[in-house]
Amino acid sequence: MQPYPCSSDSPTSPPMSGGPAGPGGLSGVVGFDGAGDEGLNDNCADAVMCAVSAKNDSGGHGLRLGLAVFDPRRPSLRVAEIVSDEHLTALEAVLMQVGAVSVLAPAGDGAAWLRRLPYVVHAVGAELVEAKKSLFTTANLTQDISYLLPAAALKPAAAKELRLEIACSALAALISYWSLASDETLCHACILETYPISSFLNVDAAAAVALHLLPQQPQQQRLQPRILPCSTKYGEAHAAAKDRISAAAAASAAAAAGGSAATTSVFSLFSRRCCSSLGVRRLHIFISQPLVDAEEIVRRHDLVEALMQEVFRREVFQRHFKHVSDVDKLATKLHRIHAATQAAKETGGKRTPRLGVGLGDLVKLYDCVVECNSLLGPLGEYSGPGSSTVRSYLYTKLHSTISSFSSFIKLVEHSIDLEEAKRGTYIIDSRFDPRMGELLQQRNLLLMQLQQERQRAEEILDIPKRRDGDAVKLVEDPTLGFALRVVKRDQQAVLSRKKEFQQIRLNKNELLFSTNRLRALAARHKDTCDEYQQLQSALVDKAVQVASTYWPLAEQLADLLGTIDVLGAFAAVALTAPIPYVRPHIEPEGGILRLESCRHALLEVQGLGGSIIANDCFMDSESSRLHLITGPNMGGKSTYIRQVALCVLLAQIGSFVPCKSCTMPVFRQIMCRVGASDLQLRGVSTFLAEMVEATAILKNAGPQSLVIVDELGRGTSTYEGFGLAWAVAKDLAERARSFTLFATHFLELAALEGEVAGVRNYHVKAAVCKEKKQITFLYDVKKGHADQSYGVQVAQFAGLPEAITTRAAAMSQHLECAEKREKRRSKGILDEADRDRDGALKKLRAVVTHAFAAETPQQFLQRVKDSADELREGLKEVQKQTQLQVAAA
Repeated sequence: MQPYPCSSDSPTSPPMSGGPAGPGGLSGVVGFDGAGDEGLNDNCADAVMCAVSAKNDSGGHGLRLGLAVFDPRRPSLRVAEIVSDEHLTALEAVLMQVGAVSVLAPAGDGAAWLRRLPYVVHAVGAELVEAKKSLFTTANLTQDISYLLPAAALKPAAAKELRLEIACSALAALISYWSLASDETLCHACILETYPISSFLNVDAAAAVALHLLPQQPQQQRLQPRILPCSTKYGEAHAAAKDRISAAAAASAAAAAGGSAATTSVFSLFSRRCCSSLGVRRLHIFISQPLVDAEEIVRRHDLVEALMQEVFRREVFQRHFKHVSDVDKLATKLHRIHAATQAAKETGGKRTPRLGVGLGDLVKLYDCVVECNSLLGPLGEYSGPGSSTVRSYLYTKLHSTISSFSSFIKLVEHSIDLEEAKRGTYIIDSRFDPRMGELLQQRNLLLMQLQQERQRAEEILDIPKRRDGDAVKLVEDPTLGFALRVVKRDQQAVLSRKKEFQQIRLNKNELLFSTNRLRALAARHKDTCDEYQQLQSALVDKAVQVASTYWPLAEQLADLLGTIDVLGAFAAVALTAPIPYVRPHIEPEGGILRLESCRHALLEVQGLGGSIIANDCFMDSESSRLHLITGPNMGGKSTYIRQVALCVLLAQIGSFVPCKSCTMPVFRQIMCRVGASDLQLRGVSTFLAEMVEATAILKNAGPQSLVIVDELGRGTSTYEGFGLAWAVAKDLAERARSFTLFATHFLELAALEGEVAGVRNYHVKAAVCKEKKQITFLYDVKKGHADQSYGVQVAQFAGLPEAITTRAAAMSQHLECAEKREKRRSKGILDEADRDRDGALKKLRAVVTHAFAAETPQQFLQRVKDSADELREGLKEVQKQTQLQVAAA
């Protein structure tokens, strides 16, 4: 058995500063157990754990956060330091990218960032775990790192990552709390690197929800954020993490398998087109980590364009991908087995765990490698669009990886009985070890002798044969071993010959008995089988240990196959959409976002037919960077701004987009202020939630940001809401200069177009039939602002009683007239209707004043009686003039 020549680890005595494995160890969450072969818990294999610490930035730039991330899928430790505002916006985006399941933080000391942290962690769907501050010290970090990292990686790591003081304190807490340095399967198996924050598009939790990127969390997880205090047993934190991962795994499986289920997220849109669970898991990473490297984005677009060709749809995905197994999970297990094997050599030769890996897994990897070899033909012969990228990125890498598996192929073919494997039995080939052949021959000989003993007993008993077979049967009982069996009516023949036969057990319908020779043969058979099984087990252990040295190749293969599967899913969705997607044109340094006939990717697959209206979007960083969009409720404003943001995100994960044509720059963050609801359990009102999100946007938005804002200011009074919306929109256009889509019902915001450069007005059209009092939504976005919000018409459309809508229309009209009149009055402009009404009011006021100037009640009653006609006429005149004024307005 020839191992793969991967780098060896230098001997280092393993420190145990992480504490006992126990309930606080990694095995509680990740499913690894160094003491046995229980195997990797598939639902917990992706549990990404994080830790956060912080201190005020010495440069006066706000708060400096230290982040540590442990990813068990490929045992890796990543650290980063982030300068963040008090809303922790940057941290929220990173937690979304890594898919955090739990976040470890120091027990609260009243710091503002620790009060904000529970809501950030809750927003990304993770669990917040509080730990003692003493864990956030780096006293034992050097020891722990020397145990977790290969010796060759220690010096480069110490020169860079370990200089990040705040991040290292978080890393020390992460290692200690999860007992990573007590897990033998992590010995010299991890890598330490800086998390590449600048490599991915920042998408916060609000944007992910607004754009429906991932399946929604269960309703109960949207309630009060859960904080596990430092006094809580570690097991509860682990159970919470396992529950979270199990739910995510179930959602992923349902999304991947549900062919007829409604497509409610971008993940479910593409996951049903993936050919393997490997691709589904890689898709989650693609969506969580959109790219900002223009070259890498273009490379993915090249591959998607190539995979849209029929040769790949037929040869690659329909024929070969059915043999692709969970190579990524197997690679993780092999990596951990290899680490445990090296640790065992250093600490005294303890038997290493298999982590559930057996010959069946090696055969699956063998089948996958052999099938991937067949993929090289279509990839190498392809000459269509994107052929150079296919050859340099897919063919060359896949060919190199498959070629390196040649020794592994020989290992499987020479050591495993592949004929038995086809029948579902995975054993070491008897030709692999001469002793195994001898034992098999002995076993077969003993079975033959056992049958001969059965025949001898049948002859002695002289029992006639049955139609269904022998009168005396040889049976193997799990506890008793081999025995002879006769039916109840023949038991007397056995019992009458107690010298030759010994009764074992008398059942209701049968008698089990044996002979001295049968017992001796059965004992020899058991010894032979035990020796055979021990030899098989030892050889299986050796085969798995040798195969574990191929974990780097398994990881490379998983990367390639997962990427091909995801990009193939992108190609399949682009081809099978009601209107095929198009390739976006990326201009890295450009300042124009142009989407022609843009559609919402999720709406158009809901079976709505021709009701989907495509709209254009043209934005320019200089002349048209903020679009104010007005129009009625249900008119399509929110859908429009979301579909623009969704097209941008799809382009930057490598997919084609649902447009007729697309030209865009590379954005670095997408920020959303869309929708809000009262969160009483968190003590946060609608308006406060709006303002918190708006503050985060204003502090982080820049020229490379795409911001979508929907109905900002609706949670407070009309005038205050309008003022806030005006100020926020103006700041985004003038100072931040971000690409912004601003949907609003404040029609007065249209005045910004003439006041602030780069602001343009758009509206969604609606047609109103006054006779039938009906409104028809046209969902068509046009230049200019809307003339009204159509709120009453939408209420009528919803079925509100006519008396209510009539009264609402009259009151709305009255308030609008009063507002317009006050505006004119403030400018000193009064028309004829205003003057007549003011004159009538003046006369009426004089009559009333004269009556109330009476000195006695009798005098007051007399004056009212004398001026009754005058009062009556004055009231009629005021009413008349008011009606004329309303009509004029």
